[in-house]
Amino acid sequence: MKTKQLSVVGTLTVNGEGEIKVKPEIAILDLGVTTLSKNAKDAVQANAERMSAVIKALEAKEVGATDLQTVGYNVSPIIDYDEKSPTFGQVLEYRVDAQLRATVDVERAGEAIDAAIRAGASSTSGLRFGVRDESALRNRALKAAVKAARRDADAVVDAMGYKLLDAQSVEVTGGSGSVIIRPSFREAAAPTPIEGGTITIRASVRTVFAYG
Repeated sequence: MKTKQLSVVGTLTVNGEGEIKVKPEIAILDLGVTTLSKNAKDAVQANAERMSAVIKALEAKEVGATDLQTVGYNVSPIIDYDEKSPTFGQVLEYRVDAQLRATVDVERAGEAIDAAIRAGASSTSGLRFGVRDESALRNRALKAAVKAARRDADAVVDAMGYKLLDAQSVEVTGGSGSVIIRPSFREAAAPTPIEGGTITIRASVRTVFAYG
């Protein structure tokens, strides 16, 4: 006995979202070193010395060279813009800003931050959490997003009195994988407490289904 083939009556576009919650494995720290001097050469030299000290301090906390990356470097003059000043229009000093990104295990993040601050780091632009290999988790989130889209489409088409047919197209529309916190750093007798909590790997798809 042959099954009756349903003809396509129309199409329905549905967005689906998938989420996978996991415990983070790594913390990504962005640390800055700022130095000032009357001439550019001295400012650059002082910055290099402090940044070298920060790198050595992180390496002492078992942060490998492959987990350290320079992500910013800028040398800029500080000019006197006060028209009433006798030095108006002159360069007062030079500022050097260098940024270093360090990837550390979550459980060692507090120690790494304290070590970097003690060694000369003067600022941070935040702290992010993540996993070392997100691809498998991303695939799980995508599968969940596709299933969610089909589930919603099935409910809508059923309410219309039709049957859901095959997907005509699927488009991946977005996804994310990390959360950001911005702690304040201060010298403390105990290591800075860092709690990773959980992170959410998200994926979303737009699927066009036929129904009949």
